Amino acid sequence: MYNEKKCVCIYKSVLIYNVTSVRKLNYVLILEASSCKYLGIILCSDLSWADQVNYTVKKAWKALHFTMRILKKGNSNTKSLAYVTLVRPILEYGAACWDPYREGQISTLNRAQKKEAKFAHHTNSPNWETLASRRKLSCLGALFKAYSGEQAWKAIGDRLQQPHYLSRVNHERKLGVGGTGEIQGNIPL
Repeated sequence: MYNEKKCVCIYKSVLIYNVTSVRKLNYVLILEASSCKYLGIILCSDLSWADQVNYTVKKAWKALHFTMRILKKGNSNTKSLAYVTLVRPILEYGAACWDPYREGQISTLNRAQKKEAKFAHHTNSPNWETLASRRKLSCLGALFKAYSGEQAWKAIGDRLQQPHYLSRVNHERKLGVGGTGEIQGNIPL
């Protein structure tokens, strides 16, 4: 069952001209939108993640300033624990889906971690993993779950293809990689 009043139609295209058509669900007109939020991730019609990054950073800064107000006189371990449990999950939510690739977006996300490091340890570089390396591990974990056939990832895993080449080391978990470094197969987002 769908709630027709909450449904929107997004055309995922980078084409210059507008595609206009009437979409209806149970005889109710579905509104067209340029972006929508689905499971906490903002999807845009121009296929960019700028809105998602801005939303995530704004939410993380609110949580960061809240912890800074509450823990002014706390020790560095308490401040670090507050960051790891309250702020970092906001910065990493759904990162396997919307992992940013532009330098400006990456530096915007890293700015929150640097601010907390300065607050907690009075230095710009604590012993925390970078957010980029954590996002990379998240993407690799999502790929493994899709490939191994975990229940929620089964639809994506079914579209991964076995490689069509021979090598000295064969195993059942091998994925095909094209000349550009992209994984072979049609993987929908």
